[in-house]
Amino acid sequence: MNLVLNACGVDSLGGINLFKKSAEQLIANNIKLLILYSNEKQIYKINLNENIILKKINLKRHFHPFLNIFLDKKTKNLINKYDAIIHFGNFGFLTNINSFVLIQNLLPFTSKSLKNKVLKFLINKSCKNAKKIIVQLPHVKNFISPKFSEKILEIGSVEVGQLAYENKKSILVFGSEVPNKNYKFIVKTFHALDNNKNLTIINPPNKIEKFNSEILSEKNSLENIMSKSSIYFHASDFETVGLPLYEASSAGLIVVAPDLPYMKYFNKGNIFLYEHRNLDDAKRKLLDAMNYRTNTVKTYTYKENWINILNELN
Repeated sequence: MNLVLNACGVDSLGGINLFKKSAEQLIANNIKLLILYSNEKQIYKINLNENIILKKINLKRHFHPFLNIFLDKKTKNLINKYDAIIHFGNFGFLTNINSFVLIQNLLPFTSKSLKNKVLKFLINKSCKNAKKIIVQLPHVKNFISPKFSEKILEIGSVEVGQLAYENKKSILVFGSEVPNKNYKFIVKTFHALDNNKNLTIINPPNKIEKFNSEILSEKNSLENIMSKSSIYFHASDFETVGLPLYEASSAGLIVVAPDLPYMKYFNKGNIFLYEHRNLDDAKRKLLDAMNYRTNTVKTYTYKENWINILNELN
């Protein structure tokens, strides 16, 4: 089986991590890959071998939905020799082979701006031409037009486990400049809490003096940072998955998050849900989590099975 993986235009940390994990899973199953990439971060530390061909696409991001027009003939012919192409990052370009489109960003489905209306049009066009539309978890199907419902392929699942728990009364969040992540709301909620010494922001987008800050690096891993805290706070308007939620839960942290569809995979027993964008309720649920007494917590681990795609080609 031969596949093309189109990572062009995938820039977010979560999107790049998703692409890498899918590529590594396919590589481990001896799938021959042609990887189209636009940024060195997309292929950094992927275990390359003789089954993998890399092709860098040196075109600006707004050209990526139309690569069938701008790619040279040699590259297009190479692509069309493969069995199928998986487009990461919401939309793809036309080829002569089977196409799979991953819905990775929900902003074009929720924003009314002209830019996002155009992106939604391009996504729907890609969905129309695709053999399958890939979603990670079932709630994403609600954003996709019902006329494409028979094309939807789910690749994600959530596994439930259990870990010992020590309440350190310490809260952890991720910083972000992406508007729907609601970083300003997170900071306001932190300011409403009393003990600043136990509040930590990972990768803050600007200088933070009142709270602790941690910068992810090879020497300072996410696992190491999370081991110092016992509560994870989340505030996004929407998520296709929300990987930090599962990373925190898998590490044994209690999760405090808005009561939104992407949280329906978590058992409410040791998950604290607050009314979306309600600062008072968020503060109240964080205080409840800090005072929560338990010796064990349920853990939620997100996994994907990209081999499901191969079954669609047999």
